[in-house]
Amino acid sequence: LKAPADLNEIPLRLSYNYYQEDESTYGVSFLTDVGVRGVPFLEEGARRKNLISIVVVALDENDRYVEGLEKSIEFRLLEASYAGLLQHGIRSRTEMKLPFGRYKIKAVVRESVQGKMGSTTRVIEIP
Repeated sequence: LKAPADLNEIPLRLSYNYYQEDESTYGVSFLTDVGVRGVPFLEEGARRKNLISIVVVALDENDRYVEGLEKSIEFRLLEASYAGLLQHGIRSRTEMKLPFGRYKIKAVVRESVQGKMGSTTRVIEIP
């Protein structure tokens, strides 16, 4: 069975860094960069609105769930803030505690106006 390809309606980049917490656990910091050009925002009065959800999940080598986090950001932006968001996108950091090993990291972003999604998958090795 072939895994479905990553969704690319919303551009999403994933990077990470880790540090040793104790002899068997590492703190892993994931940074997601979401491009929001092309993401619809509702215009309500003078504000641009949307709810953006970002999920980051760590799976083991057998694709079993190990750890995961969800973050939702509600935007109610004035025009100047919206212009800045279009230019810079959304950068979000999430932290997980993982034992050493090899993981498949899946990041997914979804917006609530039209349900557009983006995802990326990355295999990482913690020493």
